[in-house]
Amino acid sequence: MKGRPVPRSRRAARRAAATPAGSKSTKARRKPKRGRRRSGRGLLVQGAMIALITICLAGLLGTGGALGVVDYFAGDLPSIDQLQASSLQQTTRIVDRNGNLIAAVYHENRTVVPLSKISIRLQTATIDTEDRTFYANSGVDYRRLAIAIIYDLTHRTSTIGGSTITQQVVKNNVLDTAEAQSRTISRKFRELVLAEEMERRYTKQQILELYMNTINYGNGAYGVEAAAETYFGVHAADVSWAQATFLAGLPQAPAYYDPFGKPGELAAATERWREVLDGVVTVGDLSSTEADALFKSDFLSRMVAAHKSRGPQPNPLTAHFADYVEQYILQNYGATAMYEGGLTVTTTLDLGTQALADKWVKAGVRKYASRAVNTGAMLVMNPEDGEIIAMVGSADYNNAAIRGQVNLTGVDPLGWRGVGSSFKVYTYGAALESGLITPASLLDDQNSVIGGHSFSDWDAKHEGWIPLRTALSQSRNLPALWTYSHEGGTRVSDFMHRLGITTNLENPAGVATTLGHDPMSMAEHLAAYSAFDNGGFRVSPHSVLKVTAPNGQVLESFSPSAGRTQVISPDLAYVMTDLLRGPVKL
Repeated sequence: MKGRPVPRSRRAARRAAATPAGSKSTKARRKPKRGRRRSGRGLLVQGAMIALITICLAGLLGTGGALGVVDYFAGDLPSIDQLQASSLQQTTRIVDRNGNLIAAVYHENRTVVPLSKISIRLQTATIDTEDRTFYANSGVDYRRLAIAIIYDLTHRTSTIGGSTITQQVVKNNVLDTAEAQSRTISRKFRELVLAEEMERRYTKQQILELYMNTINYGNGAYGVEAAAETYFGVHAADVSWAQATFLAGLPQAPAYYDPFGKPGELAAATERWREVLDGVVTVGDLSSTEADALFKSDFLSRMVAAHKSRGPQPNPLTAHFADYVEQYILQNYGATAMYEGGLTVTTTLDLGTQALADKWVKAGVRKYASRAVNTGAMLVMNPEDGEIIAMVGSADYNNAAIRGQVNLTGVDPLGWRGVGSSFKVYTYGAALESGLITPASLLDDQNSVIGGHSFSDWDAKHEGWIPLRTALSQSRNLPALWTYSHEGGTRVSDFMHRLGITTNLENPAGVATTLGHDPMSMAEHLAAYSAFDNGGFRVSPHSVLKVTAPNGQVLESFSPSAGRTQVISPDLAYVMTDLLRGPVKL
């Protein structure tokens, strides 16, 4: 894009944002000095407006009273730190171990960024659209305000806006909601006074930064960073001229100019974009040829198509895990921190492994659909420290027919299920630890009456006396029942609790307990098995590596050695791992 000639003095007084140096479309950024002089005409208009307001107040309250009202209205203006840190809600971002976004949690979807990380194009388009005299006015554009007032009175409507960017900051960040929405003379006067006072206390850069981090851009996006990500999938620092001019038009009526809404709303958004482009041309930051080329491009159609291709939200691939992490943040940091605190939660999940796990679960469900299998789950955990690498809670999170939102990995008690024959390791582990059996023991697979009850095996066969390794690898029921009856439910229960299982057995004395009828958490079950692999240490399943505040402060960081407790001997852990090689054919 070609640079434009140096503007005339009147235009120069209105401009202070441009594109970066070195670009073909760059213009040097003009920053009027704080002590700038205004034109005689501007001072005359401003003076007339102030005089009109002051005379009205003086007539009602006297001169001293009028000055007191001004001081009163400006006295509660918060500091810039309070405005930036306290009143702006920010989005909490949940990311995988490599920094890839998993979920965003918010009341208002916002990520605060400094002005230096907001594209100069976007700053320029915003100022050209919302407040062309921004760098020249005192917080109130009195000439524009006077025109708006006269138009409102003569046409009995308020279609012409007179608010500057500074006034909008006051309205959005200083006035409470009820006052900001009121249409009274006192509210407008307070807004004018506070805007003038804000200009005296804060720099133009601080005001613009606050405005661009506050404003509503529609589709749940507050502030330019969230808007750039929502509409284009880019950062605010990287938006193009097409993207910048489109975003600049949204704050006037974000719900009406919704490109992802009904056809009429897309048409309105398109028309609004044309208006913004024309405005930028009028100021001189784009030529009419450049603006026409942008408008005739496939920019809007590509944006809408990309939005449609993103699929349902929440993302079913990671929805169960995101729910699990959100519950953790809610319990440990509270609702305000989670929905407004702008935390970055770095998790243990690996999205690549997660995608594979999801693929395998779906394939398994399809394979066994003829057996009335309609859902499944998978948990992948690091046995050394309990890090959850992948979590698939069901075959389809969004399928209500299979209760898809219930997480079958057991992090929610609703998802607890009987673990079947995988319970037998606790029976054999306890018996090995107590010395009842050894890895070389022969177990009874012929006596079907145990503990006064008659049992049969899954294949209705009796193998006689068989090695422990064979009994475990073939998942024979009778040897496990025999071992449980001799070891006793109390010792088996104690063994599994030491490994981290919190479930209390419904009937420890009943030998059938070893067949795994009691509901149990898959996550705890997997963590308990981890002790066999890691040398006998109990680990707890966990999902969070680090929690970081918006200012970079690390609020929590996971230590791999934290919570590791030796609960069984390394020798027993080795023996159990070796015995389990048979069932999994390693």
